[in-house]
Amino acid sequence: MQLVSIGGRTKGACWILGERGLTLGREEGNDIVLDDPIVSRRHCRFLLAGGQIRLEDLGCRNPLLVNGLPMRTGVLETGDEVTIGGERFLLVQSHPETDARKKNEPPSDTKSIDLRRPIFLGADGSVDAEQESPRTIQDLLALQQIVTRLARCRNREEFTTLLKRALKERFRPLALWILSSDEQQGLFVLDEEVTNAEVLPSESVHIALREKRGFLSVNPQKTGDETGVSFTLITPVIAGGTIVGALVLLTGVPHGVFVEDDLRLLVLLGQSLGPVFWTVEDMEQLRRDNEYLRARAGESLSLVGNSKSMRQVRQRIGLAAKSELSVLITGETGTGKELAARLIHQQSSRKRGPFVTVNCAAIPHELFESFMFGYERGAFTGADRSSRGFLAEAHGGIIFLDEVGDLSLSNQARILRSIEYGTYRRPGADQDSRVDVRVVSATNRDLRAAAQQGAFREDLFHRLNGFEISLPPLRERVEDIPELAQHFFELAKQQAKRPVRAVAPEAMEILQTQNWTGNVRELRNCILRAVSIAQGDTIRAEDALDNLSGPRRREEGQDAASLADIEKKHIAHTMTRYGGNVSKAAKALGISRSTLYEKLRLYELNNAG
Repeated sequence: MQLVSIGGRTKGACWILGERGLTLGREEGNDIVLDDPIVSRRHCRFLLAGGQIRLEDLGCRNPLLVNGLPMRTGVLETGDEVTIGGERFLLVQSHPETDARKKNEPPSDTKSIDLRRPIFLGADGSVDAEQESPRTIQDLLALQQIVTRLARCRNREEFTTLLKRALKERFRPLALWILSSDEQQGLFVLDEEVTNAEVLPSESVHIALREKRGFLSVNPQKTGDETGVSFTLITPVIAGGTIVGALVLLTGVPHGVFVEDDLRLLVLLGQSLGPVFWTVEDMEQLRRDNEYLRARAGESLSLVGNSKSMRQVRQRIGLAAKSELSVLITGETGTGKELAARLIHQQSSRKRGPFVTVNCAAIPHELFESFMFGYERGAFTGADRSSRGFLAEAHGGIIFLDEVGDLSLSNQARILRSIEYGTYRRPGADQDSRVDVRVVSATNRDLRAAAQQGAFREDLFHRLNGFEISLPPLRERVEDIPELAQHFFELAKQQAKRPVRAVAPEAMEILQTQNWTGNVRELRNCILRAVSIAQGDTIRAEDALDNLSGPRRREEGQDAASLADIEKKHIAHTMTRYGGNVSKAAKALGISRSTLYEKLRLYELNNAG
């Protein structure tokens, strides 16, 4: 057996209770020396005999307190609390017969609070007056402060950060876990603070959740020749009768101890956090709704254009939004594939769920599994905490796989299984997790041809291509350029805060003659740049041409001489801008120095412009 100090000057110390026993008093020679005027020179003795622990009075002037009640001599039990002067001690078992412990039962040295009939709490949740103490009042004030601060949180990240800080300040644990629970994923770690490679006591947590009990477990630990004690606090977090999570804290001697007062406070905190959880979730929903409305107001305008091809695109987006089929969006770079995916999300039944974007081309091959599925703490070197992964974050909403054609074959196989069965397994986990997501993917590659050539899994291609939307390049819908340019012009004015009022007709003509290999994205950047460099209140031809590269389109019936004139003016403007420096002008024009020299001779321009 062990005697552990849980309060007073000796807090954190522990002593082994052998057959010889332990004496306690004020004078030297006692096994436990207490410099306290209330304590007698030889105060009492703890004796282990016949399998029982006896507490014997050695002539002390003041009575001993066992569990708050006076005692002179008597038998103690594991878990009893003994108060001597200003010191408090807890009797714990050093070497329990763990093999005799039944499966799915809490450790024998465990105090519990049933949340349906809580200790020290009345039927209305009020503190029992008979059990009230200065410590209880102090804890209730601390609880009020913690809950008040948490109720002001506006998102889950802020909530978990503040809760973790409050738990560390009040309980000073070696390890703590904030757990969340939902029907699809079950129990998962929302946040944690762990030292010394502590492991979450999953079995005890599940018992606490199943029985709706708060637990204080005292567990002996033996490391080499040294024997210590660890303490575990667990309480469910309940909202409306439903378990929404749990709080788990660990500590150990000599770092610190947990006592019944700590359990009481943690249980009260768990009971109070449920409604706060709901409030935070409501705030998260409001934030998502706000993002949805703002995105809808802006992004619906981004897919502007009244050409036949764009009308067909908007129609197919509407059809795709009404179904639960996987969607494959194809198109060249800059055509607006992600915007189309967001519009599907906004118009679908999942619009209130998350929209998670995964850039498949930007994630290293060897890290894709960890990014996509998450991982458990300790799954690999450097995994000092758990990670949920993109799939878990997208639960209930849409996961957007951008540049899906860049996935390796091995990662294609991994994502296929998750899409097919709605399950995945985090690296380091011992069981699968379920997830409810809709997959929308995008690529600028010909996946059908890639599948035929063996560069892309054919089964994954058919799984992704439940509904295909093809976005046309800008050069195939030139009639939409004026409308797009005017839209980007209005946005650019707001961002740049420039007194630019209009786009000159000759500038708009130039915009319509470009090939636009970067499509809508390139047009947008061109307008933003033109607004920022415009000298007056109008975007001129030379502003629109600044820093443009690539061949121009020549539409049927268009005057070639006018194009030459535009080019001549643009080259002259650029040469003037760079003081006749051919190298800088050529770089700005996107052509070689030799090509620029040829055009200077062709248009009879000198180097000074």
